[in-house]
Amino acid sequence: MSNKDKAETAPQNKKGKFNKAVIRLSALTVMSLASPAMAQSIACPQPLNFGDVITCGSAGTITITPNGGRSTTGCLSTASAPFSNGRCIITQSFPLRPIQITVSSPAAMTNGTSSMSVNNFNIITAAGGTSTTVTAPFVDVPIGASLNVGNPQASGLYNGTFTINAVLQ
Repeated sequence: MSNKDKAETAPQNKKGKFNKAVIRLSALTVMSLASPAMAQSIACPQPLNFGDVITCGSAGTITITPNGGRSTTGCLSTASAPFSNGRCIITQSFPLRPIQITVSSPAAMTNGTSSMSVNNFNIITAAGGTSTTVTAPFVDVPIGASLNVGNPQASGLYNGTFTINAVLQ
């Protein structure tokens, strides 16, 4: 599933020219591996969205946490556009079995000519790492990650994918 992303250059202001890039990881690739005797499904209704980022002539990182928080390093600034953690829902039928949930890392986002890396994925909690095992009929899997913005980073339409696997044990 994929959402369109946008990028634009902000107008010249008194302090100088700023590049304003809408940077989103908004295309999710979902792979589900299920045992034939068990019903299992994955739905990912909310893409990981880093929101608008104003570059500053220096590299930095934008981190979205699984609980929906956002922080930056370096001199990057974030604008008021919406941002969100990713979210997938995994369900299984009875009898319940442990589900090993894993997200791929790293991922890349490109705008056709430039790219950025996305790494430090965490699922469920900020320290959750890229893999966990849960036994439940319904698992809400919030996803966070870090976007590495280069110096310089070209404005543009950035898209990327990552894979989440759910394997019945």
